[in-house]
Amino acid sequence: MPGEPSTPADSPPARFEAHQPLLGHVGDIQLTRAVDRQTDWRSKDIRHRGDADQRFLSAAPGSWPDLFILLAIWVTVKFGPSHWLWPYPGGRLAYVFTVMLAVNIAIAGFLLLRRTRDIGYTIGWGTHWTLYILGALTLIACIVIPLGLRLHFLVYSPHLSQWKSVLPLSFAILFFTAWPEELLFRGLLQNFLSRASNNNTAGWIIASILFGLSHITNMHFPNWRYVLLATIAGLFYGWTWRKTGSIFASAIVHASVDILWHFLFLTH
Repeated sequence: MPGEPSTPADSPPARFEAHQPLLGHVGDIQLTRAVDRQTDWRSKDIRHRGDADQRFLSAAPGSWPDLFILLAIWVTVKFGPSHWLWPYPGGRLAYVFTVMLAVNIAIAGFLLLRRTRDIGYTIGWGTHWTLYILGALTLIACIVIPLGLRLHFLVYSPHLSQWKSVLPLSFAILFFTAWPEELLFRGLLQNFLSRASNNNTAGWIIASILFGLSHITNMHFPNWRYVLLATIAGLFYGWTWRKTGSIFASAIVHASVDILWHFLFLTH
């Protein structure tokens, strides 16, 4: 009635307070929906990543991610930052650390995760290995040495005074040069190219050419004589790997060539 004070229920603050439970309930619903959408997005993202990882791990050997990873490993060894990260003593250990890093990445990526078959990452001695190794060495000597001398790339100059270091140097060349390169170029690259092309000969030849081209920056750029001779040697390394099924056998051939080269020849 006029003149009588309004009741609390009729006042604006009272009406606002009466709607507060309803507003709070709507806010809770909106917050719950936002959380659900965020959770659903994250779940889809995790499933998408998981599917992508599964597709990579189940992809056929020789797919483009495999080749890209091999290229990255080679670039790390050839031009990697470890040459500046480990300068002591005098930078001599940088190459060793770089090779160890590259080999560990290759082992973890391709042997453990990808479970790539027929790499030949074993040490042993199989049937006819002696024949294959000596045969490859003989043919390399008969082809590469005369060609290298003809191209004035090699000069016969035996270092007899250094033969006392042949044993430790041989082990160093075998495990820090020949073995890693055979793992990369034969056990992985030639393996992948042969599977991708479904042609062992094509994979063998292409891998050997790429092995030769990987030496184009050695000593000076472009060193086409080095590329040619390394390609020819790579053909015999790849042949040995195919015959024996082991990078250990091809690494022995590779290391033997490097050792004889080191002690018997100079390079121009």
